[in-house]
Amino acid sequence: MATFVPIFHIGHHFKRSTALLVQILRISVLIFVILPLILTKWVNFWLFTQRNALNFCRIGRI
Repeated sequence: MATFVPIFHIGHHFKRSTALLVQILRISVLIFVILPLILTKWVNFWLFTQRNALNFCRIGRI
C-alpha cells in the first residue's frame, strides 16, 4: 500500500497541475486575442482623434 500512495499522490498532483496549465493557456489565448483587438481599436480611435485635432487646427488657421 505504501508504494501505491506516492504514485496516486503524484498522479493527483499532475492532474491538478495540468488543469492549472489548461487554465493558464486559456487565459493567455484570451489575452492574445483580446489585447490586439483592444489595441487596434484604441489606436484607430487615437488616430481618428489626432486627425480631427489636425483638421480643427487647419480650420482654426483658415
